[in-house]
Amino acid sequence: MPHADSDFFRNISIDYDVTTPRSTNLTAHTGSGTIQIAGMQSAVSADSGSGSLQLSLAGASQVKVHTGSGSIHIDGLAGGLDASVGSGSIEVAGNPTTDWHLSAGAGSIRLKLADNTRFTLNSNTGAGTVHVDQPIVMQGSLNRHHVSGTVNGGGPTIRATTGAGSITIQGNATAAQLGDHNSLHVPSAID
Repeated sequence: MPHADSDFFRNISIDYDVTTPRSTNLTAHTGSGTIQIAGMQSAVSADSGSGSLQLSLAGASQVKVHTGSGSIHIDGLAGGLDASVGSGSIEVAGNPTTDWHLSAGAGSIRLKLADNTRFTLNSNTGAGTVHVDQPIVMQGSLNRHHVSGTVNGGGPTIRATTGAGSITIQGNATAAQLGDHNSLHVPSAID
């Protein structure tokens, strides 16, 4: 016999707020919902089946993020990055001290880096353009869908690929305004 209040047990939403030391290695996962992380300085891994990922970091050393459907927004990264999204955009402001790998099936990729950032670029877009604000020494042939070269003498590799969308690398990035507390906010829905 079905429970008389069966509608009461549907469409439940749960939010978690977790406070940790900045140096905590953090892993967060949700099947459906947004993940917000702020103030971390260590390795961060975040995954959402369907939902946006919003990270405001204090120089995290290594970041790995993935969402099937939703956007990825990262500020204050100083380290390595592995970011992928099936459908949605990726926006990152930071300093690549080790390699960055960014992949979007359908969506744009936008990076904001300081003008003096040293990096090697390898970028591809199936349907879109590649735009780099900083002067770049090209490698290989020039093509609006593929750009490879070095900026400011080269450095860690930024590999950016999107199936349908543009890739933009802007200069003059500023550090994100960070609060005093580290937090993890994971809304979730239970059917």
